[in-house]
Amino acid sequence: MTEDPEYTAVAESAKTDDERASGTEIEMIESGKSLEDIEEKNEKHVHPWSCPMLRKFLERIGFHIKTQAQMDAENNAPRLPPWKIFKLFLWFGCRAFGGPVAQIALMKQELVVDKKWITTERFNRVYSVYQILPGPEATEFACYFGLLSGGRLGSFLGGLGFILPGFAGMLLWSYIYVTFGIDNEYVQRSFRAVQNAVAAMIFRATYKLADGALKNKKKKFSWDKGLLCMFCFLTSVIGLNFFIALAVAGVMNTFFENKSIPYRKYFAYLCALMAIGFYVLYVILAGRPSGSMIGGDIGGSEGTSYRALFELGLIAGMVTFGGAYTTLPFIYAAAVQSGGWLSQRAFLDAIAITNMMPTPLVMFVTLVGYVGHGVIGAIVMSIGIFIPAFSFTIIGHEFFEAIVDNKFVEPFLDGVGAAVIGLLTLTAFQFVKSVVETGVDAVAFLLAFCALFHFTDKYTAPLVLIVAAIAGQVLY
Repeated sequence: MTEDPEYTAVAESAKTDDERASGTEIEMIESGKSLEDIEEKNEKHVHPWSCPMLRKFLERIGFHIKTQAQMDAENNAPRLPPWKIFKLFLWFGCRAFGGPVAQIALMKQELVVDKKWITTERFNRVYSVYQILPGPEATEFACYFGLLSGGRLGSFLGGLGFILPGFAGMLLWSYIYVTFGIDNEYVQRSFRAVQNAVAAMIFRATYKLADGALKNKKKKFSWDKGLLCMFCFLTSVIGLNFFIALAVAGVMNTFFENKSIPYRKYFAYLCALMAIGFYVLYVILAGRPSGSMIGGDIGGSEGTSYRALFELGLIAGMVTFGGAYTTLPFIYAAAVQSGGWLSQRAFLDAIAITNMMPTPLVMFVTLVGYVGHGVIGAIVMSIGIFIPAFSFTIIGHEFFEAIVDNKFVEPFLDGVGAAVIGLLTLTAFQFVKSVVETGVDAVAFLLAFCALFHFTDKYTAPLVLIVAAIAGQVLY
């Protein structure tokens, strides 16, 4: 005899209610809290997308959001008090040497492999989400694990604890550099050699980022994404606005990857031709744009105001697709090329100092902000660049996980990520052109370049910088 579906649903619902009530009674006994306190706590952790109508609407347009039960089944993280979460990730931050790969591997070993907060499969899924979304990946992971253990407050404290040691160290080094280093003869000798090594590091980072961003889902080189990279490189050379080029590249890749669209490649090529055509028409009628490539007062006469520094940090944080080095073209254009309030050598020095610190690499903006407007400038620019990393997790990790799975959003973000490689490549060539001035510079650059490509240990970059700093005292 077949059971009535309605009866089965009611019975399952009653069973769930009984289990929930039993669990609540046990929690009351163990914790000594009242029923009202337990219910209030449960209400605070209701899934943000639990409304059936909202869920049905989002799924209808292609977003698949997990239920609360599915999320709870994947989460084995203990509920920790806020101060313990902060302390845990502060300790991670103190050991955050070696860049994002080493930082993420450290968290994975301790929280996934050893303590089993989540499964390895779940970790890999979250990693793929953060690789697509902008923001420093290691910081996003700190926020994510904090979220699992302490909700949104835990997410904020996890991220804060992770970046605080690096920020404090960079703030101290910014003060030392600006106060004693810029005009000091001996410091400049070391940093001149270090700048050649940093130029080599940017080329190495571009290669590593391209190795992932320019591949398709079968992990093979994608000619379509290679074309997007070249498109963004060439349009940047002629002076097309960064964000117009990135948006066009995202739309082009959406056409490339959605096979259901007829004549999709022709539409993609048409987008590129229209962008270049409108730019050429603008140049003929109004002349080549001379203002900041980013807009507003960033890089202009008020480029070092608190608001401008915050905006620059926020915009840079929104374009960190795949790694911290992707922020370089935007900050370089605004602060060095257009604004002129930061020298190119100081920009490279900031990158060099960051690579020797236990911190996410985007923390180089602390020194940039310090040069712009002192301690407060360093603080507001650092806050701006980390807001996206915190927001994506605190606002709703599950929502953004659903977004990157959407058949239109995912290829758009992939296209932007491929196009950013073109911008970074152009920036790398600009650095080499300005830094390598003599035969000694060329030798220092080539030696650093070979060492970085041959040795892949996480300590290679700091060691190369230290050796370059010592050699600079002899070479220059």
